[in-house]
Amino acid sequence: MLSLIIYGVLASLLLLTFSQKASADTMQGEGYQLNLKQVQEADPTSTPAPTHAITPTTSPIPTPPPISSYGESELHFSDDFVQFGPLSPTTPVVRRVTIMVKGEAFPFSLYQQLNHNLMNDPGDEIPATSCDNGSCSGTQAAPWESTLTFGLGVRCDNITGQFCPDDFVDTNVFRPLASQPQVVASGTLNGEAQISLTYKLIVPGTQPQGAYEASPTYILVPGI
Repeated sequence: MLSLIIYGVLASLLLLTFSQKASADTMQGEGYQLNLKQVQEADPTSTPAPTHAITPTTSPIPTPPPISSYGESELHFSDDFVQFGPLSPTTPVVRRVTIMVKGEAFPFSLYQQLNHNLMNDPGDEIPATSCDNGSCSGTQAAPWESTLTFGLGVRCDNITGQFCPDDFVDTNVFRPLASQPQVVASGTLNGEAQISLTYKLIVPGTQPQGAYEASPTYILVPGI
């Protein structure tokens, strides 16, 4: 997918997506294929007759809540490959991807998870950022302005509606993009939602040269 750069550092992300559906489906792209199969329910089994007397009760049996069906949903990315290009030490590189969620009105959460830190063939890594004060996490964004704070981070901005987490309200705040699953957007969809994800990457002068790769996966989960 990438050619090694002898005199420099090159980094890229391949975005994988998954949207829950009720029918069989296959998603594929360069370097990956996901096969989704329909879930089959087992045949009901009989309940043996009780061996003791049953005491009648007058308590009402609660009515189970109705099962909601939201139909199919769609998840679209403006790009499925993020190329940071050659990197210079302490120089921030920023890339943006627009995400569109389509479907009937339903609550949803969009999860993101990195398969591993940005890594080259020898196994050298670019870790997730810890932000300027070291307090950002997968659930809490924090300011990241210093060019001496290294790593990979992500932030969410609303294009339509209010779907990004509230901790992204301030400008120039980021979360680390790491292997732990985290909710990057959520809300109630009403036909279409659009958000913008900003990826930021800074490396130190001691970063080993090579081509670094990682694959974040985005999973759209309908609410109940």
